[in-house]
Amino acid sequence: RGPSDEGLSVKNPEEAERWQAVIATYEREAKALGNKPRAATIYLEIGRIWEEQLGKQRNAAMCYQRAFHLNPKNL
Repeated sequence: RGPSDEGLSVKNPEEAERWQAVIATYEREAKALGNKPRAATIYLEIGRIWEEQLGKQRNAAMCYQRAFHLNPKNL
């Protein structure tokens, strides 16, 4: 486990790694879209994963904030 894994609510380290790989993929997709509204939807999904699957509210909040800045009407 790395330093970014501390505080994860997932009991299985392999499961946490899989979710973090999904997040990394989504982040690449969102960054490729730039400031397009579709990127906001992706950041919302990333936030949901951080919050619901990994128990990292701070990370989730940062993603939700990014989504809001990209598309305030989406929330």
